[in-house]
Amino acid sequence: GLRLELFENSTAYIAEVEDDPTTLASKHNAATPEHLRICKGFYIVSANGKTTNAEISSLLKSSTVGQVDLVIRRPTTKSASFKKNGLPLGLMLKYDKNGDTLLVMDVDASGAVSVADANVRLGDRITAVNSTRGSVAAMLDELK
Repeated sequence: GLRLELFENSTAYIAEVEDDPTTLASKHNAATPEHLRICKGFYIVSANGKTTNAEISSLLKSSTVGQVDLVIRRPTTKSASFKKNGLPLGLMLKYDKNGDTLLVMDVDASGAVSVADANVRLGDRITAVNSTRGSVAAMLDELK
């Protein structure tokens, strides 16, 4: 019931909660108050005490596990503005080509983002660029 983005050295990101009433995530959400529901954009910190992405993925795919206890973290949102001023962007990004976020894997100290002190850090997820959202390709084009 969950589609995750699992990149090395990052927290499991919930990219989609499938709208299928037979999945555990949908059953949980249907029986839970809105403020406790599992939502797209949240992070799975652990599942049944397991904390690595490989362990979390394996546990969620297992058909023999009767119950899964998740520790979930909600995202925090911030805005960052900067001018490139002829400098390279200075971000190393990872993404799922079918996803809708860009994961910041490194910030080069000599790039436009760092020089402008734009408050973009390792591990941040970019969800929109110049009001463009929903498509990795479109956001990458905006960053050029």
